This record gives sequence, structure tokens and C-alpha cells, in this order.
Amino acid sequence: MSRFSLATEREEAARGGDGAELAAVLVQQRTTGADTLARVFPRLERNQNAVRVWFDEAFPGPCLECGAEDLLGHLVERRNVAIVLDRKAEADALAPVIARFTDARLAAQTADIVDDLEGFFAPR
Repeated sequence: MSRFSLATEREEAARGGDGAELAAVLVQQRTTGADTLARVFPRLERNQNAVRVWFDEAFPGPCLECGAEDLLGHLVERRNVAIVLDRKAEADALAPVIARFTDARLAAQTADIVDDLEGFFAPR
């Protein structure tokens, strides 16, 4: 199933206004829902708490074999969903982790560029 059709399935689940239906789809898809929750969560008329319970108990973990870039993406998605669900404490706790992770990544990229330039300009 394509990413687009998965998002459409989440939107369809939310269309009826029941958070429990959306939470069930999020569990079934094993997705963070980051690409749709900001649009659909505010429109849920009932059972918004079911989505909050999903966030606390069933939010999927990161891929541990996919590398640092995917881990950073997962942290950003979790923070974004926490903001949508008004989980301020969690969003605030993740912000400095994401910032440190990003700073380290950028520093490593800068170091690689400097190493490449040093090699390029080195006497032969």
C-alpha cells in the first residue's frame, strides 16, 4: 500500500469524528501518523483521548537498523505529534534532544567537508 493510500485511510477513519477509529487505524498501520494528525485530530468530535492513549502506549518505536538520520526523523515526528496532542511536557523534553542531535549531525557534516577541502588543497 502506498504512503498516500495509508494517509487516505487515516483521513477516512477520522472523517466520522471518532478518535477511537483513528487510533485503531494508527495501531494497525504501525505509523506515527505525523503526516495527517495535525489535519484530522482537531476535527475529532469524540474519543480524542483514544488517540492520546495510542500516543502513550502504542506509538511505534524507531527503526534501530536504519541509521541516525531515521532516528532523528522519528524524534521530530514524535515531537510534532506531541504538539498536536497538546503533550507539552513531552514536546519540550524532545526539543533539546533534537537540537543536540541536529547540531552533532551538522558538525560531523562540516568536519567531513573540511577534511575533503584539506585533502584537495594538500601539497602533492
